[in-house]
Amino acid sequence: MKKYILIFSIFILLNKDIIAQRKANFSNDSILKMFQSMTPFQVLEKFIFIYNIDYKNLYNDVRLKPYFMKWLDNATCIQYEIANYKLSIENDPKIIKREILYHLIKQKKKKYLDTITNDLYSRYKDSIIFLMVDEFSKQSAMVKNPIPEMAISFHSHLAYPESYKIIKNWWIEAKKDTSYSLFFPLLRMEDPEAQRIFDKIVQKCIDSNGENSDLMWIRSVITYLRNSYAISKSLELLSVNKKFQIFSDDVIRTPFNYEILNFVKELIFYNFIEIDKSVNRMDFDEKLFKNKDKILPSANLLMKKLDQDNLYWKKNIQYY
Repeated sequence: MKKYILIFSIFILLNKDIIAQRKANFSNDSILKMFQSMTPFQVLEKFIFIYNIDYKNLYNDVRLKPYFMKWLDNATCIQYEIANYKLSIENDPKIIKREILYHLIKQKKKKYLDTITNDLYSRYKDSIIFLMVDEFSKQSAMVKNPIPEMAISFHSHLAYPESYKIIKNWWIEAKKDTSYSLFFPLLRMEDPEAQRIFDKIVQKCIDSNGENSDLMWIRSVITYLRNSYAISKSLELLSVNKKFQIFSDDVIRTPFNYEILNFVKELIFYNFIEIDKSVNRMDFDEKLFKNKDKILPSANLLMKKLDQDNLYWKKNIQYY
């Protein structure tokens, strides 16, 4: 298990230069130029390669807001998916020939079954593409929320009031499901109703010492959020010492509270909050847990810092 913690810690330490390089390549002006020359979802694909985004800077740039909001527009997303689908089949003669053959069989034109000649291909190509795109369009229209998870996650960081309202409405339409795509982003935007649901799940876990609780799911929520609320829940969960597997192929089982405390410790170091010198960043398991009381003051300082950092958007959010 320690090898995973070591790898994770080293990655964070070495990733600073990578983060700086990726961030430097995408100024607000360069993002605006991308939007002006590309479709919104083509730009979204570029954001996969950006780390350590300055969301406050983007939030305050009024030029970018209309473009970012396109990432939560179902019609724009569907149009992009249809265009991509059409392009993919136009560039794949095998698919077109297969569909031509299928339609010839339906028409009982068996004399054409052996091969699709160039003449047949030219004659049927456009109509086959039209039929395939039309069918794809109908299927796309039936999807209630085709927005990529990455777009929703991005907006949960950006936290425009309009973003929150859209994501909240989708969650209500999804009958307040607790899956990753909508529930996690709402928690990140500190939606009170989503928090009440997670609070109950955490309390049940604490009361039963993790029995009949999905510890991996709880851990995934906390590590996804990385905010003040996540830290407060982590501190509550330090009493849960039930052992669990972090990786599916891992034969070693670790106490849940060890893993959670290690997550809090990493966040403290990552955010450059002062921590007692007796706490070694590479410590894990019993050695780290013995220093729990020395870590808690730094965790509380980090929560205050993160709360303060989020005031710029929280003051504009009107929760339901």
